[in-house]
Amino acid sequence: MKWIDRLWGHVVLLCIASVVVGLAAGAVVLSYQTSAVEWTWAYWGAHRANESGTTLVTFDRSSIFRNFGLAALALLGLGLAIWRSVLLHKQTKIGLRQADTAEKGLMIDRYQQGAQMLETENLTVRVAGVFALRELAMSYPEEYYIQVLSLMYGHIREESQNRKEADGRDVDANGRRFQKFSNDLIEMLESCNQLRKTFFLIDKQRLEENWRPNLVDANLSGVAAEAYIFSNANLNAANLDHTIFFNVTMRDCSIRFASIRNAELSSGDFFRTDFRTSTIEESNFWDSKLSETNFGRTILSKVDFSEADLTNANFTFAKTNELDFSFADLSGARMRGLDLETSKFEETNLSGVDFKNTDVVKAAGISTCWAWQDRPPRFDVSFEAPDITVFAPGLAGSIREAFYSANRELTAQGKPRKTIPHAQYKV
Repeated sequence: MKWIDRLWGHVVLLCIASVVVGLAAGAVVLSYQTSAVEWTWAYWGAHRANESGTTLVTFDRSSIFRNFGLAALALLGLGLAIWRSVLLHKQTKIGLRQADTAEKGLMIDRYQQGAQMLETENLTVRVAGVFALRELAMSYPEEYYIQVLSLMYGHIREESQNRKEADGRDVDANGRRFQKFSNDLIEMLESCNQLRKTFFLIDKQRLEENWRPNLVDANLSGVAAEAYIFSNANLNAANLDHTIFFNVTMRDCSIRFASIRNAELSSGDFFRTDFRTSTIEESNFWDSKLSETNFGRTILSKVDFSEADLTNANFTFAKTNELDFSFADLSGARMRGLDLETSKFEETNLSGVDFKNTDVVKAAGISTCWAWQDRPPRFDVSFEAPDITVFAPGLAGSIREAFYSANRELTAQGKPRKTIPHAQYKV
């Protein structure tokens, strides 16, 4: 505050100097008008000058002198007012800064208390800690959205790894089963989902830039998470056996080296998700969006891909067995080096599919498949090419666009999509 005191001293000196200068200026002006200044009542009284007909000009030396003094005092008052405004502004800023510091300190205390509550042995206290952290992130997303999500996902990851296998009565022929998620972990998943629904979708991912949920090696076996958001999550080496992830959003996820057995994944959005080298067995991807998804070198056994959107998906060198591609859209998919003899096709769109090193002629229902005339599938010349139906795309692709547009409308209305163009467009 020393600099403020110095500034105040300069302002006061400047105001006093302005008064002195103003009075001196008045005296100089009066001296200029007359040859000599007399300090008498007569001299300072009102005088007449330049009388001409009805025109009368008067001047009053005392009034002139007084006006200069008043002007100087006005400057002094202005300086004091400015100083008072500046001082009040500084005090307000200091007050706001102190209030902001106090609020930040309170938020830090709330975050620390919530984090500590997650570590207690009391389940009720842990659940209360989840609610407290969620409310903190909701109220202050810029400061605590990522911190709270990272804390909760980290807690889910660590605690899920400690889940014990259930007793023998809960283990079926499909493999291991684990004890159910505790209520606090379920509430954490729900809170993370609510936060991401609020900010990830509405704020167009701004808050999550350069960040992704870390669920590496998490044991989510048996978890039911309908319509949850897991987009951008790192689920490498995770256990997703027996999960019920119906209608989930898992865009741009990394799920490599994971175990996915007996999982319900229908109607989900897995756009550009990486499943490479995972094991997926007896699981259901019915009606899911799997465009640009990577299944390279994945073990795929008894997986239902019926009615799924698999455009530009990659199955290169996957180990396949009894896959169902009925009514699916495989446009542009890479299906190199696969064994599809036990797989099923029915009215599947094979436009532009790359079947290099893959024999598909023995696959069930392959003869019911179809493709657009300008995008025929590329069958390996080493194998017999199946006979499929070809449809004309129309002028500038008009028929094709009408087909896909109608399907988008049907999807929006919740009605079944058309799986094959009208027979009148056959080539």
